[in-house]
Amino acid sequence: MAIVSWGLFGALVITLVVILLVARAARLRESATVRLLTGLQADIRSAATAEGWPLQLGPLPSSAPYVGDLVVWDLQAPAPTVMTCTESAKLGKHEYLLGQALEHEEPVVRVLAPPGSGAKRHGLAAVIGRPGEPLIGLTFLRTRSFAPRELGWANMFTRLVGESIEYLLERRRGTVLSELVDAVDSAEDATQVVQVAVDLLSRAADGMGTTLFRYDSGWFRAEVVSGDIPPEAVQFLRTGFRAGVGLTWEVYRTGEPLYLEEYSSHPEATAELVSFGLRPMAVVPLEPQRGSRLILALGGFTPKRWMSHDLELIERFRQVLRLLLHQRLTEERLAAVMRLERELVVTDLDEMPGKLVEAVVQMVPGAEMGNLLVREGPVFRFSAIVGAPLEDGDELEFTEEEAVRWYRRGEEAFRNGEPRLAVAADGAGLVDVMAPHRVVELAGAGGGAPLANLCLPVVDRGEVVAILNVDAFQDRHAFGDDAFQAIAAFQPLVAFVLRDAELRRRLSVTATTDALTGLPNRRAFDEQVAHAIAAAQRYGTSLALLIMDMVGFKAVNDKYGHRVGDRVLQEVAAALSAVPRGGDVVYRWGGDEFAALLRNVDDEEAQRVARRFAEVVEQVRTVDGPLRISVGCALYPEDAESLGQLLETADARMYQSKEAARGVDPA
Repeated sequence: MAIVSWGLFGALVITLVVILLVARAARLRESATVRLLTGLQADIRSAATAEGWPLQLGPLPSSAPYVGDLVVWDLQAPAPTVMTCTESAKLGKHEYLLGQALEHEEPVVRVLAPPGSGAKRHGLAAVIGRPGEPLIGLTFLRTRSFAPRELGWANMFTRLVGESIEYLLERRRGTVLSELVDAVDSAEDATQVVQVAVDLLSRAADGMGTTLFRYDSGWFRAEVVSGDIPPEAVQFLRTGFRAGVGLTWEVYRTGEPLYLEEYSSHPEATAELVSFGLRPMAVVPLEPQRGSRLILALGGFTPKRWMSHDLELIERFRQVLRLLLHQRLTEERLAAVMRLERELVVTDLDEMPGKLVEAVVQMVPGAEMGNLLVREGPVFRFSAIVGAPLEDGDELEFTEEEAVRWYRRGEEAFRNGEPRLAVAADGAGLVDVMAPHRVVELAGAGGGAPLANLCLPVVDRGEVVAILNVDAFQDRHAFGDDAFQAIAAFQPLVAFVLRDAELRRRLSVTATTDALTGLPNRRAFDEQVAHAIAAAQRYGTSLALLIMDMVGFKAVNDKYGHRVGDRVLQEVAAALSAVPRGGDVVYRWGGDEFAALLRNVDDEEAQRVARRFAEVVEQVRTVDGPLRISVGCALYPEDAESLGQLLETADARMYQSKEAARGVDPA
């Protein structure tokens, strides 16, 4: 009985020892597994912090046989690739485990390897990432099954690594955006802002080719290119795409970004880019709407899956770049308008409207042509037309009713100076639908009508003093918010310039008008004749210069006084002014001398006008009888080719004419 008792006791002791040894082995195995996973978590965090994505992990330390084999997978690539693994891992078994895990919704699953695959059949597989977007895969394989507690540790590890990666990706986005803000702050202008931004985005996208396209006059052309792009592809991108062609147009038309893993699979893919080997492609409008004139594009030549964190990075980058670029462009636009104002106030009055409209067309995004109509009493007339197929437009005039009808937003908005956008419907041009018939005829003769028109009534002191138009002929969606902001900036400038021009015109008229007779004076003569000779030289035309001196006026002035003399001068000036054709000008040269400028005449016509001058002066009666006038005539280029020579010739002939019976040079 004692022997049996001791035998039972010994068996119990052995059982207890075995249990303790098994428990100790389990603790050792669990402890080693925890150390392996903890070390792996630290490696993943370190790699993500230092290198970014894809992670660059070093080899795993050799594990004890009872711990098993571990493989870490990169699941972002089109096919899973090994990041790192323990030395003894058999990848075929691990691929099977990973495939089983990817088919389940749970982040951690226990899997049994197929029979005949060796002693190590017990597997544990984990997938880290967002639902539907796996980033990292882990596969464990060993001889013993995994306890529930180990399964819990694996779940906790998966959650911690996932949170770490999300945190690091968010920090990475923040770092990129912070660098963007800093780089933009140091940029000198908007062009440099775009360049540094595209360079930064390319680096953040692991060197992917990055391009900013700008739409202008019916073409998308690469404004800035950065990253790993072959030179021939860069040249192709800078040449650009016509409106209606390629993914840039698709995004421009819809306002929706496109993310492609295989560029060649899209129906709008261009053969040239396919031939360069372009694979993944992202095309994003800088403005989140249709008609964005700036388009961001990223492309690569190796396979890539677009993950949500890629899209988040690009989207946040787009938002920040849009705001920063908008701020910088607004500052530059205001500075440009101020520079233009300073230039216009010293520009010749005849050149001012054209220079103003040229600047508007250059500065309003989407504009291909422009015109300015200025109020002249009850009507508006074209003051400048830039880039238009509209010929003889300066002969047109519009009533205010017609202007409001063209504006189409109502009289109240018209008088408030609110910008208006009009877009042509399919099959109908804006001019056909909105403009008066005479404009339709001229536009048709000129070869085209705009598809989009941006109109700004210019209001000054409560009255619409001008109408500024810019047009697009290539695209109905050419004008966006940036165009509205740009043209609105010209509202006060145009009003100021027109007011200043009117003041300068009045001062000029005062300075160049003889106060007694109302005729242009000697100063006006010097300026206008010099311009007329220059124009005649340029266009190969002729002109005549007539110098006239009154005969007998001094005696009238001395006998009857200046009051009578002034009245006689006024009557003579009125008589002389009635003779010339349109475009010819009579001047009071000084005292009792007058001059006349006749354009595009020959000698016969000039002599006829000279005789007519003499005839009308003889019809001016004084107390002592009729007056006479002596006239001398010189022609350009027959008689002289400079103003000085013309004056000498005309003056000499005027003195000769005093000896003629009727005071007209017979030569």
